[in-house]
Amino acid sequence: MGEGVRVLLGDRVLRGLTVGTAGSNLAIGGLASVLVLYVLGVLRVPEAAYGLFAAGAIAGGLGGALLAGRLAARFGTLPTLRVVLLGQTLALAGFALARHPLTGGLAMAGFTAGTTIWNSLRAAYGQRHVPPDLLGRVGAAQRVAGLAAAPVGAVLAGFAAQAFGLTPVPWAAAAVFALVTAAVWATFRAPSGPPAAPPH
Repeated sequence: MGEGVRVLLGDRVLRGLTVGTAGSNLAIGGLASVLVLYVLGVLRVPEAAYGLFAAGAIAGGLGGALLAGRLAARFGTLPTLRVVLLGQTLALAGFALARHPLTGGLAMAGFTAGTTIWNSLRAAYGQRHVPPDLLGRVGAAQRVAGLAAAPVGAVLAGFAAQAFGLTPVPWAAAAVFALVTAAVWATFRAPSGPPAAPPH
């Protein structure tokens, strides 16, 4: 674990990917915890049609998975990741503004497309730039940081929804994505070389 953490701390891009994943999961965990209530109560999606709404979001994710490799090949992995974070921020803002099932569903589909692109390209970058003997430890450190943020976001969103209602939650998620985008924007300008293995 210590070796994986040292590699992450020693490489600016891997560090940025970890921060980006943790921040994104904080927002996603918060939004997911109230999503059903928000879609039914604010977007007025009929209960019988919620499965259709969810299917649209899944379709967006599948579309993102199909596009990830092509976008990286055309524009580069890190530039694509920057644009993905910006696009997800805008998609969440659009979701927060939406008051109709169709516009809300389209915004959510765009957001989930960005999520699958991010996850695919983040993993691919690590596989190319982390020494093979450290890949498991570095990946585990990244996953711990990312997964630990999601329940924190869920708890915070629950308190916020109880205190202020459901409407501010997507705006808060968009704000978190905006902060993450600002934090990693300069870091993702150009790739760094493979991190050196820590001394034994």
